[in-house]
Amino acid sequence: MVKQLATTYKLVLLGKPDVIRNGVSVKIPRSKCKGIIFYLASQDKDVSRDKLQDLFWPELKQQTAQHNLNVHLSDIRKHLPGLLESDNAYVRLSADVSIDCKQFDLYFKYDSFDFEKHQYILGLYRGDFLEGFNISGVSDFEIWKSSMREHYLNLFIKGLISLADHHHSHREYQDELIALQNALQLDPLQERVYRSVMKVHYENGDFLQANAIYQKLQKILADEIGTEPMPETQQLYNEMLECRSMRENIIHNQRQHFTLQEKTQHNKPKAKTGFVGMAEILAELKENTLQKVISIVEGIEGSGKTRLLKEFADAWEGTVFWVNCLSASDDLPYQPFLAAVTDFFALLEAE
Repeated sequence: MVKQLATTYKLVLLGKPDVIRNGVSVKIPRSKCKGIIFYLASQDKDVSRDKLQDLFWPELKQQTAQHNLNVHLSDIRKHLPGLLESDNAYVRLSADVSIDCKQFDLYFKYDSFDFEKHQYILGLYRGDFLEGFNISGVSDFEIWKSSMREHYLNLFIKGLISLADHHHSHREYQDELIALQNALQLDPLQERVYRSVMKVHYENGDFLQANAIYQKLQKILADEIGTEPMPETQQLYNEMLECRSMRENIIHNQRQHFTLQEKTQHNKPKAKTGFVGMAEILAELKENTLQKVISIVEGIEGSGKTRLLKEFADAWEGTVFWVNCLSASDDLPYQPFLAAVTDFFALLEAE
């Protein structure tokens, strides 16, 4: 006796729709049969026969619509045995059917992030919901399809932004930019995405590109909906302008300081300090700097931190860069370090 293998079904609704039985795509002649399957596949609960009749045959009398539904359900059972379950009042798909959009909904229902799972889920999105599938003369179905299309597009964009955040936290800036640019291609009015793109470019020292992104956003918003960027976007841009202006002033001051230091280094008397223990701290700073170890000087306000660092800088036989930290600048992490590196290369180019 030959044991018959169980039939497995897989439904693809994200992108060009498909019904797959045991790994093989199945052709279904009637478009409304396919429409019924796709509609049932997207629902979280059983669907009443009355609902299906009103959705697909709204212009017909109840008896005629009921007859048409029974004919179509019978046709589905003929081509796809075991796919449907029904009674006198309700219709549903078999519980073991694999449906891509259901996996999508379930994953984004929770806030947890797993990189491999996330990549798999995003890979399920092959295009718009029911891309290229239409049923002529069934307006309610088309309205429902459009709302579902927007729903899954927004989920996909949300997934791309989460992926970009993951890459950013791992300093994988090129991969972050790819995810953000993919999101903007799908919806060019996502201001949050523009802000993220601006920050990536700026934090990597490319203010000109960050500025170009902001100008592009301004034009798109003005042309499409006649408005300006949101206040938080404008604030971010203004912070970038302020930091850049501050950096340019610092570079100018550093060039003057560097020239003056070269002229006066050998004639300058040795720095002295009247603070107790300051000599030991200066010696420790010098040793750490020679060993290329980062030192962090901390203390209460007025304890002499700035004076200590100025005395160390004056005694140091080399170039010293001073950078300013901005309060409430969480959007621009490591900005002082970035400014120091940028200033260093700008000074090299000037010499």
